[in-house]
Amino acid sequence: MNQTAKLLEELVKIESLPRQERELADLLKAELKSCGLEVQEDGAAAILSGSSGNLLAWKADESREMKGLKRTSAGEGGSGLLLVAHMDRQFPTAAEKITISQGYLESRGDSVPGADNLAGISVILGWLRSSRSRIPADWGITLTVAEEIGLLGARCLPGEFLSRFSRALILDGEAPVGTIYTSEPPVSVFSLLPSEKMTEAEQKLLLQGLKSLISSKSSAVKTIYLDSPLPAAGITTSGLLVAVRGHRQMAVNIWNNILQKVLQGRNLRAADISSRLLFSCPGTNFSGRESWLSSLKQALAENSLELKFLQSPGISEASVLTSRGLPAVNLGIGVESAHTNRERVKLTELHKMMKVLEDLSNLTGG
Repeated sequence: MNQTAKLLEELVKIESLPRQERELADLLKAELKSCGLEVQEDGAAAILSGSSGNLLAWKADESREMKGLKRTSAGEGGSGLLLVAHMDRQFPTAAEKITISQGYLESRGDSVPGADNLAGISVILGWLRSSRSRIPADWGITLTVAEEIGLLGARCLPGEFLSRFSRALILDGEAPVGTIYTSEPPVSVFSLLPSEKMTEAEQKLLLQGLKSLISSKSSAVKTIYLDSPLPAAGITTSGLLVAVRGHRQMAVNIWNNILQKVLQGRNLRAADISSRLLFSCPGTNFSGRESWLSSLKQALAENSLELKFLQSPGISEASVLTSRGLPAVNLGIGVESAHTNRERVKLTELHKMMKVLEDLSNLTGG
């Protein structure tokens, strides 16, 4: 078993649900420091009422404050690359059911391994361990929190930190290595809250029913249940976050129509629920011919990997970062059937992705 696969096997044993990433964050912080990086934790924990903030890391011997690193345009190759993966997972771990079989890390029974996105983190750590002194001085790493509940951690990343990079690669794609998701759809996220006049038990029962009902209304909708407050979004009890695909006004129209059907279908009054638009992501729409992707394509070619540009049916942290002015694409890392009990990752794909990072770092000045 290669080093990256061993790392993943250890990481999936650690519980790291959204806003409960503290144990994993502490381990990863120590690991990043052992690889010679300077590490800081941002303020996302306080904003999101979580246990950990996002981890921000860079080469330690280039000055503790990263002084002198300035943002360059995305067209200028060889500078300012940010690698991104998220620490949280959708479902609790069942470590005793995780196995490595026939070249895959997968689960036995109904557990979900958490390869999304611990596979991406294991690739980054495997590359760091093998590269150490050859890490480019202007590269950075961020390991984010609360991705699975609306990409919230990435929205909290400090702008000053992001401004030091010219482009970002997200290691979170459900596809073979060599795949670049150049397009992601626009999405708007809404909150849905039950009336505070209901008891806590009534609220939870209603939310569970609404989650199932809303999810059945349209393939353009993804519903997330929050079982604890999120004050930053105005959610003081349990609630739902609902992501609707489409440009802002289109998403608002779709959501209003769904709300009307929900009220009618559950015999609810308008006063029984409340909703508001939290934020919109315009998505991404790159051609694949951008100059800032040239070194990545060269690194993929040097590893004899088939290059594929795909449109994603959903959004990733690439959409959030691009909307914040940092061009980003999501990369396939070999994960299959994410968020299901069939989720698995092909271990040779992890090794391929690590080799791509090694070659990419050499091409860009490592």
